[in-house]
Amino acid sequence: MLGTVSERHAGVAFMTGRGQLWPVPFTSSTAHDQVWSRFQCMFHRRSDVTDWRRNQPIILHLRRWVPQAFPEVRRIGGYNNRRTRRGGFSAHSEGRAADIHLFANVPIEKRIGDGLFQMFQDYQQELGVDHVIWDRQIWSVAEGGPREYQGGSPHRDHVHVAFTRTGSQLQPSILIPLLDGLHIDLFGTLGGMRTP
Repeated sequence: MLGTVSERHAGVAFMTGRGQLWPVPFTSSTAHDQVWSRFQCMFHRRSDVTDWRRNQPIILHLRRWVPQAFPEVRRIGGYNNRRTRRGGFSAHSEGRAADIHLFANVPIEKRIGDGLFQMFQDYQQELGVDHVIWDRQIWSVAEGGPREYQGGSPHRDHVHVAFTRTGSQLQPSILIPLLDGLHIDLFGTLGGMRTP
């Protein structure tokens, strides 16, 4: 697989690319870190090798773990090649936005939605969040908030969370304990979470 370090042995990092292992010698951890840093810049963060016409890794991660913590979530929407009302492309059109379906007029679902809305704000850096919309409120990295959402849909039937391009490529393990903690905060129990 292009762009991964598959193995480290006796001062050599083996980088995989096009089915081949390339030994990259290093003499210290600093040298290894420099090689790894260059390698990440060359391969891991290149948007030109990412297929933006599908759900990105973070969306798949949410789809796996959110319903386990909160079975009230009916579905999680993701990739949808559509434009916004203003004519620009939605984060959904790059597969880096999720719609977590809950109803704000159902008390238990409103509590879950409120908790997710706050969690995505509080841990935006760790999760790679760009913005989150729920129940007529929006928060974004660019403009802060929460503030009143002025868009066409009030988002009372789903939590919309969009991720940065970089954040969309992650599957952060911190999501699992965050969901566990949210479930405990809301209901006093751990819920149905399982470790990966």
